[in-house]
Amino acid sequence: MSTVINEYLFTIRGRPALFKRSMFCGELLATERGVCPFSHTGYRSLAGHTRLPIDQPDTRHPTEIVTQNFLESIAAENDRQREAALREARKTVRRCSRNRLPAPTSVGIDADEAVLHGYFATDAQRTELWQTAYLLYHELAESDKYTPDKLAATAHWDEEICHHWMEHVQGKLALLRRLMSGDFSIEAFSQGIPLGLCSGYFDLPPKPGGEPMIVIPTIIAEMAFEIDELEADSATESQMNEADDDEDDTDDIEESELDSIPTPETPEIEQLRLF
Repeated sequence: MSTVINEYLFTIRGRPALFKRSMFCGELLATERGVCPFSHTGYRSLAGHTRLPIDQPDTRHPTEIVTQNFLESIAAENDRQREAALREARKTVRRCSRNRLPAPTSVGIDADEAVLHGYFATDAQRTELWQTAYLLYHELAESDKYTPDKLAATAHWDEEICHHWMEHVQGKLALLRRLMSGDFSIEAFSQGIPLGLCSGYFDLPPKPGGEPMIVIPTIIAEMAFEIDELEADSATESQMNEADDDEDDTDDIEESELDSIPTPETPEIEQLRLF
């Protein structure tokens, strides 16, 4: 009788990914800080992605349950989600710099997503994501565009809720400043990790060489200008910018590309759109 392997260390794009067997197939876990190709959270459930044997224990080797093609498809989808998070955040920066103010909750969500996608990203990707997120938190917490009295008048919140929400945003901005300085010690952050920015990244051992320091951007107008320059080289982004200038109702970025989910070309993979 063959031994059931409950854990197996895969390699995805040169990075470790620990497979753990579970009742519903298994899961992938990041084992160290740094780039995690398969998920921006460091965790990926594989429940529902494979056909399980009927009426018998699943004793297959992990490489029979998930293939390298399958793992690469997950990594490619994670790339698209990270790029979409950056695109949304940059677009909101442009709107704020042009005084076309989005709803405060929308600005906060875009900033949160940019921070979350930066934890397990490369240094260059993290820099882009976190500098953009910083500008959005700064707009909410330290500019005069989203003061509690203005929020109370436009967001249909009472002033007490507005003050509480603003304190929460200020906590996120303070955390991001610490992270951008390379300080990832939770103990040093007396208020704890603000809800919405928690990550499994903090549960992993510190990187031997430490975390990179990221320059804090100065003013939103400069960042908006840099963003426009970067996007000028992309035909797709240029078309999006033109549409953004011409019509207000084009401010919602089309996410149809995320509806097309890759599935590995292997018979054991259930072709369910569950990524």
